[in-house]
Amino acid sequence: MTGLNRIFLMGYLGNAPRVTMSRKGTPYTTLSICSPKKRADEKPEGEQDARETADWHSVHVWGKQSELCAKFLNKGRVVLVEGYLAQYSVENEGKKERRTAINAVRVDWLPKAESAQMEQLSLEGTSAESLPQ
Repeated sequence: MTGLNRIFLMGYLGNAPRVTMSRKGTPYTTLSICSPKKRADEKPEGEQDARETADWHSVHVWGKQSELCAKFLNKGRVVLVEGYLAQYSVENEGKKERRTAINAVRVDWLPKAESAQMEQLSLEGTSAESLPQ
């Protein structure tokens, strides 16, 4: 049996892309992506109150795509990422820590004019397949 490790993620860049070197000397770009969502919390009276929360994701982009992301993306841009989960270890103050990130296979960014429209679609639960091309 083979496994399946695939992620589709749409969100906003929380800060500018950061170019880093791997331990083997390979450059890659790290994207910090925020995925906002609305969560309905029960109030004591039974009323619904939608609160906005967010999940933050660390995405590593490699190769030519890495260079393009570093050159053209900036904070606040809406991106659609296809990738897979990867675990790695880092040494922090003498202790090894396990971290999880998304290794991007593909990163698409949306034109600025459509960013507000894409936010509304994501909050309404629209799937990635229906996104404008």
